[in-house]
Amino acid sequence: MHDKFGSFYGTTSECGSNQYGTIWMLSKTGKETVLHQFAGGGSDGCYPFAGVARDSNGNIYGNVTDCGFDNLGALYELNTRGTFSLLHSFNGSDGVGPLGEPLRTSKGMLFGVTEQGGTYGGGTVWEYVP
Repeated sequence: MHDKFGSFYGTTSECGSNQYGTIWMLSKTGKETVLHQFAGGGSDGCYPFAGVARDSNGNIYGNVTDCGFDNLGALYELNTRGTFSLLHSFNGSDGVGPLGEPLRTSKGMLFGVTEQGGTYGGGTVWEYVP
């Protein structure tokens, strides 16, 4: 994902001080900035194996395949002030282990998929409205 200034955004899956992954920005001049280091546990996430989506205000959205409240993955937001928030923790019935970059519509809804969970255990398609 990139912004209007030419900076790129992404994640690492097992880096950072806790080895749980990071969210980073790379400026068009090549300067890397770590925006968030995942800490694991119920109030943070771990192992983001996908890219991120941004809204028109510059807030970043993504998902992690593990951690969150039930340790089944979570959806997060990193706002432009640098505040990290878990928006949703998956609980099994709504999915386990979200995969891939979340897709964001022009109206702000986020969509994605999970690899497991749901009614029959084979995964879900999820929707979130921030």
